[in-house]
Amino acid sequence: MASAGSNANASAAQQFWDYFHRQKRTIDEKVANNEDVSQMVRDLDLALREALVYLPPYDQKQLSKELESLRLAVQQQGRRAADGNIRGKAGGGFKFKSAKTTTKLAGKKTQNSDGIRLPPTSQPNTGVATALADDKQTNVSSVNNNSSFVFANLTGERKVVGVPQTAESDATDCELRDISNSIVDLRQVSGSLRALNCHKLRNSIVLCGPFAGSATMRDSVNCILVLGVRQMRLENSTHIDVYLHCSSRPIIEKSSAIRFATYPSSLSPRCTSSANSSDLLALPNMFDNVDDFNWLKRQHSPNWSVHASPLGSSAWTTFETDTLDDLIKLLPQSH
Repeated sequence: MASAGSNANASAAQQFWDYFHRQKRTIDEKVANNEDVSQMVRDLDLALREALVYLPPYDQKQLSKELESLRLAVQQQGRRAADGNIRGKAGGGFKFKSAKTTTKLAGKKTQNSDGIRLPPTSQPNTGVATALADDKQTNVSSVNNNSSFVFANLTGERKVVGVPQTAESDATDCELRDISNSIVDLRQVSGSLRALNCHKLRNSIVLCGPFAGSATMRDSVNCILVLGVRQMRLENSTHIDVYLHCSSRPIIEKSSAIRFATYPSSLSPRCTSSANSSDLLALPNMFDNVDDFNWLKRQHSPNWSVHASPLGSSAWTTFETDTLDDLIKLLPQSH
């Protein structure tokens, strides 16, 4: 006989399944009309992450696949936006020294009419973020979708530093895309982040302070990722070292040679301070309780491990002065 708890989970799972597909149909319609759906996909992504605690494994895997198809649609929109094809949007490039973006203020709505818990809604605002690349002006592509800033198409940069325009910036998303042999330092803006999305990174290091949001890394190889978040997910990636403080179980899918270690406390003082980040670090760290969606056996997944010899505090302090070649040697597969 099924318990009351299992019946409740089954009911919640069915409710979320129906909600997810209603949202997906709406997003598909908007995509067909060439409308911007990036925020809707982000909201649905966060809602799915929160629902993982009661969704059965099949639902988790199926909905994750469908969400990935929506992400691909957003990426295609981003490429079109860069050409100025999204209605009401203007794409273009920016230089790191004057990279301006429009961010959004978090709203108050946490449930929809179906009772499904949702991420906060947003209202437009005019926040500004600046990035510096060793005092050099570097051309990168940027998609201004009124909700995120993008660092893309970087190769061989000693350090790319995200700098907030004001002391307290509004919550925003950050996307790192098509970056190789570079270091991206987001510690100064981490306090204002709500999501970090990394796509197609190679032989690179990403430093990010703790923030009360989510992070994803996809299609990446031989990288170090340092951050503190509520939710962490890796997809289709290999040879990644993750130095992590995470208040929920990290997820990997179609990934291998992933090593997890605790977030290095020696980096914390340099991060933008915020109540959210302080609260996050006070929560239990589940960095070593990883769910592998492609490993359903009782035995430990061969695709991830706890890092047996993580970098010590002395290694982190040299990030400010070491050459790019010296830092690249710290990667999982040094060359």
